[in-house]
This record gives sequence, C-alpha cells and structure tokens, in this order.
Amino acid sequence: MTVVTAAEMRALDRWTIEHGTPGHVLMERAGAGAARVLREHLRRPRGRAIVICGRGNNGGDGFVVARHLRRAGVPVEVWLAARADEVGGDAARMLAAWRRGRGRVHELTAAGATQALGRRLAEAAVVVDALFGTGLNAPVTGLPATVIGLVNACGAPVLALDLASGLSADTGMPLGTAVRATTTATFGFPKVGQVIYPGVEHTGLLAVVDIGIPPAAVTAIGPRISLLEAKAIGSLLHPRPRDAHKGSFGHVLVIAGSRGKTGAALLAAEAAGRAGASLYSVVQPAHLRWHIPSWRCTPAASPKLAAFLDHVEVVVSVHGHGCDAFWMDWQPPAEWYPRWRPEERVLLGGRNRELATRLAGALRDALPGCPVVDDLDAIPRGVRGLHRDNPVNLTRGGGVQVELPPQVRGLRPCSPPVAIDAVAGALAAVAR
Repeated sequence: MTVVTAAEMRALDRWTIEHGTPGHVLMERAGAGAARVLREHLRRPRGRAIVICGRGNNGGDGFVVARHLRRAGVPVEVWLAARADEVGGDAARMLAAWRRGRGRVHELTAAGATQALGRRLAEAAVVVDALFGTGLNAPVTGLPATVIGLVNACGAPVLALDLASGLSADTGMPLGTAVRATTTATFGFPKVGQVIYPGVEHTGLLAVVDIGIPPAAVTAIGPRISLLEAKAIGSLLHPRPRDAHKGSFGHVLVIAGSRGKTGAALLAAEAAGRAGASLYSVVQPAHLRWHIPSWRCTPAASPKLAAFLDHVEVVVSVHGHGCDAFWMDWQPPAEWYPRWRPEERVLLGGRNRELATRLAGALRDALPGCPVVDDLDAIPRGVRGLHRDNPVNLTRGGGVQVELPPQVRGLRPCSPPVAIDAVAGALAAVAR
C-alpha cells in the first residue's frame, strides 16, 4: 500500500486540481467520506457530535462532515478555533454552506468559550477533530493546544480528519501536543506518520477515504514509500510442491559470532529459516560454542565445514564493529574454493568495513566472477525501484559499483535502517 509524505500529498492534490477537479470538490468528497467512516466505525452516535474546526482546509473538511451528519439525523455542534472572518479559500465556501443550512458556529476566541467547550465535550457522544491537517509544521501552542488537551481528556470517541491534529505527517511525532484519535479518516493515501510509532498510537483505526486522486496523478508525482503488507509478502512466495523436503529450498550458511554478539548470528540464521530457507547453519569461533545451542553451530576451524559448500546457496557474513580478533585473522580455508559454485552463491560482508573488505578481496581473488556484495548498508540506502530481472548497481560513497546478482533480483527496498538479519532472511527467501 502506498503511503505518502505531506509534500507528496500536496503535490497529488495540486496535480488533481490543475487537471480539472476543483479543490472544493475534493473537500466535499473528503468530508462526505469521513462522515461515512464515522457512521460505519463509530456507529450512529447516541447523542451530540462535537465538530472542532480550524481555519484552514482541515476545518473546511469539518464543516462538510457536520453538514452530512446533520443530514443523517445526528445532532451536531460546530466549534471554530478562530474567528469566522479568518477562514478563507475552499474552507470559507464550506463554512458558508453550513450556515446556509442554519448551522451555528461557536467561536473559541470568545471569552469563556474554552470552558464552555469543555463542558460540552463531557456530554458528547463523539468528537470530530478538524483542527489541523498535513500542513502543520510548527509546535502547537496557545488556544489549539488547550483545545487538544480538552479533546484528549473528554473520554468520548474521537474521529480525526486526515491526520490527528498536532501530529507530524512525516515523522509520526507530536508537534508539541497531538490528539489521540479513536479512528482517523485519512484522505487519498495514508501518511507516513500514521503507520510508524508513535504516530500509530495517535491515529487509532486508520480508514482511507478515496477522494478521486487519479492514477495519472500518482504516476506523475511518484510517491516512493510503500507499506509492506501480508498480501504483498504472499505474492513473493512461490508455490511449493507437496513432495518437497528440507533440501529443496536452499541452505543458508551464516559465518558470524563474537563475544557478546552471538545474538546477531542467531537472528540472521533464524530470519533465513522464517523467510523460507530449508536449512540454515551457523559457523562461529570454537570458544563461543557455549553461547549457542551446539546443534546449530559448527566451529570455523572444523574440517566438516567445507562439505557444507556442496549444498549452500547463500553465504552471509555478519560482523559488526568490535568483533573478535579471531575473525580479523581468519581466512576462508583453501579447501572451500574447489567446492564453490559461484552461479549459486551470494556472499555478503558485514558492517565491519575492514573485515568485509578483506574477505571480499580474498574471495574475488580466489573465485574470479563470484558475485560478492560486501556492503549490506548500501542495500536499503542505495536501491530504488528494485524489481525482478532488473539488476541494480549498489555504491557506497563513490566506491566501486557492485551489480546485484540474479539470486537477489526479487528483493525489494525497505526503509533504512535495516538489520543485517532482515537482509539475510530476504536473501534466503529468494535463493533456490
């Protein structure tokens, strides 16, 4: 599912308006859709709905919601966190439409108005938050901060329009203070800040309202972020034959482990198994064997190790900063090389740049043509639009380009930072 930043959503709105859909039409669609969300997810309120509007477009959406709720027979009060003459643009048009239907507006700038709002919120069946949308870029202070505090303290279900007021659309962080919504009716596409923490806690149940952003607008603007969902993962998994066995779907060999860091080896290996590899094995220094159950591990100096290479499809080297001196002096045994089948293997160096560079160089010298990716961090940072059968070059700060080998062309980019174990698991899932 596509998720967008505030700037991308503004660009999508602007493109849609410039190509023939007036802004007030988008606003009407947004408000009507949000009113449907309220009725579907919060049921028909058994009491009064309090709609709290700001002076911008989010407030305009709130006026539309109020009109549609009243049309559905729900008693509604509209409170405005500004003077009515401060409302402009399409929002002013929707305010006028509300007033033409004899709707009243309570201005919170009047003396004693916030105290009155607090009393009305205590009796409300539902609250509609239409103070701020994605345009907010400064900490919330003054009257809006007071109103948000009243909303959070009232105890009634809260429907936020587009974005919980006070929440950053891009980071998910409250800008000073933010509404904690029960449900959010977001317009067009989910916003990045709604699907990451702590924004998730302020968003509540997220419902996406289609306001008519055409596919051509999405193509033109090109939002770059996707939310990984179960159905997307399922589409990457290949059907498995019923007579398959533990040798059918790849063997991942993880070369890893330092004192105090054995967990990285376990996480990488278990991620490979969870991602679909039939077998996974861990190679580590003998002095660390007591840290990990022995059935999972083989000492790095073991003569049995070379035999693994007859069956291994992916080799993952996981070494962070401060790794054991053992690894700094270790070289792949000479008996490995005759068993190596380069067309079936990918070798990844870890985050210890000195060690990764040395091992990668040794393997390239011993195995000309072997695909070696020696910079895991470059994968999330440097890959954009990676798809199957579309090799991509990875670079690190102007370094040598490395073509991603065919075994991992099905890999899709993920948001940084990415853990080494996640990359290992993803590689295992596409290894055959």
